Amino acid sequence: MDIRFYDLDFNLLRILPQYSRECGYSSCVVDVQLNGQGSFEVVFNDDILVRMLKSITEPMLTLWNGIWGYIPSFSFKDNEKRIIGTTLNGIAKRVVVQPCEYSQKTVEYIARDIVKDAIRNGADWLQFGNEMGIDTIIDYKLEAPKAMDEVLIDLIGYSDGGWRMYAENKKIVFECIKSEMISLEISENNLNAYDVEMTRNLNDVANIGYYKDESDDTWKSVGSALSGIHNSAAVLTSTTARAARKELALLTGKNNITPSVKSLRFGTDYGMGTEAMALLGGDAE
Repeated sequence: MDIRFYDLDFNLLRILPQYSRECGYSSCVVDVQLNGQGSFEVVFNDDILVRMLKSITEPMLTLWNGIWGYIPSFSFKDNEKRIIGTTLNGIAKRVVVQPCEYSQKTVEYIARDIVKDAIRNGADWLQFGNEMGIDTIIDYKLEAPKAMDEVLIDLIGYSDGGWRMYAENKKIVFECIKSEMISLEISENNLNAYDVEMTRNLNDVANIGYYKDESDDTWKSVGSALSGIHNSAAVLTSTTARAARKELALLTGKNNITPSVKSLRFGTDYGMGTEAMALLGGDAE
């Protein structure tokens, strides 16, 4: 399966085949995230691509196995040539969102309105995909200009959804992603898990959280105090009471269960266009 490289206008620059002695790539590792930039990394051997990379003045787009990447950087050594980027979500960093404020709107409404404003102000290479119906209602305020990718990660973090950018008809399509619960019980009793290891970490447990309120720039607290040594406090990253309570509710300790699994196969995950097989240390069939 080859890797194709394009400029930002979708002009094909180079086709890189799988590894061979003279030309090709030896690895392509892609991390597709529900609410984030993800990563796209290629290790390759191709003198023509090296010369091309040295001469370009803008980032590139790349396509592998149906997944689009955004490549703003590379590194070369005598024995290794590496391209480092993100999934196409990273291209949102090229757009700056101006200060805005929304009251009692859904997360998806705000996200699409922010993208609509970006299109209106020059990002005409963007267009909308399908509406997914992320219906979490929030108040949202952006007080200073910020890169769009950071805004979307923060904004959509208020819901259980995500977002993605993909290419279609020489346009970059923005689409929110609505998460869905897939019922699947993995256990030794179901004969699809073995060598199960469980750990518990209580270092981040807290019942009181301190946050800096963006409305008046003062520190405030949420939560309820316990008695004596049972009381535990934490400093939060949130800037509103609502977000602080949500963040504090997650500080209940971490359980980590690591099974080896078998007889499992994942299909398309959240419509991101990638299929992966479940290989958590075991065998997949």
